Amino acid sequence: MVMNPSPCGTGFASYDESPGYDYRAEMRTPVRAAAAGVVVNNHGVRCIQTIASSCARSNFVGIDHGNGYFSQYGYLSTISVKAGERVSQGQRIGLTGNKDAATPCLHFEVLKLIPGRQNNFAAANYAVVDPYGWVGGGTDPLYSVELGIPPTKLWQ
Repeated sequence: MVMNPSPCGTGFASYDESPGYDYRAEMRTPVRAAAAGVVVNNHGVRCIQTIASSCARSNFVGIDHGNGYFSQYGYLSTISVKAGERVSQGQRIGLTGNKDAATPCLHFEVLKLIPGRQNNFAAANYAVVDPYGWVGGGTDPLYSVELGIPPTKLWQ
């Protein structure tokens, strides 16, 4: 596998290179919520800081899906939702951009609150999960039995 430099270098970078997917996209491509939930931050005010040196600088939006899962979207040029707003699956939440990235793209990641941990946006309390489910041989390197989070295919 060729390692992409990311953020959003040539093609895309997968969970092999960062705690999420970095999708290359045309500038101002609509970004839609992966699942229904409540916006917990916009403009990076409150995010689970996994990669961004500053969630605000990278224009992050986070959505709490109410089941321990959170999705985060970064490098947006425009944010269309506000903290506390309920969003539905497929609702537009912003537009792609290159805020804190080399080229226009979207950073997308899914995190799961580790059982027994406090939901306080401290990165150590969340595990990065692959929302497409593990399909490779052996053990999914993102999941840990010790964390109590089995591989799960969240959507298609």
